[in-house]
Amino acid sequence: MIYFLTVNYESTSLIAQLLDSIAVQGQPDTPVIIVNNSPDDPSVQQFQRPPVKVIEAGANLGFGRACNLGLRWVYQRDPTAIVWLINPDAGLHIGSLDQAQQLFHHHPEISILGTVIYQPDGRLWFAGGQFTPRTGTILSQTTPLHPSSGTRICDHGLGFRL
Repeated sequence: MIYFLTVNYESTSLIAQLLDSIAVQGQPDTPVIIVNNSPDDPSVQQFQRPPVKVIEAGANLGFGRACNLGLRWVYQRDPTAIVWLINPDAGLHIGSLDQAQQLFHHHPEISILGTVIYQPDGRLWFAGGQFTPRTGTILSQTTPLHPSSGTRICDHGLGFRL
């Protein structure tokens, strides 16, 4: 099962839009975990209902630590889960969830998947990259993906158009 995990920091309206883009995927039981990094803003609690779970961080942990908190919560309940880390200002194209599930079904060897990111005007923003272990940097690629498969093999994985 794929879980979506996002982090709220004063972004309740963006999360509402993200949840809408997940809802139109046609899989109403898809779990969404929201780690609330805004302890002074309880408005994110309005989304707390199955399958959406809000986890209170108690402070602004930062994105990485908040993701780790959410990942621990998911894997304590479902050790075989696939977790899609997604920014609150992101949205999904219709069919993206089905495509991701098919990809992981046909390629169980993949443990990390990077998705293509488009700008709001539809232009390609990120389509994979080259990771430099020495510096920890990623040089992004913005060239189109393979036209028939919508994929690109990257240094350390596979980029996929979703």
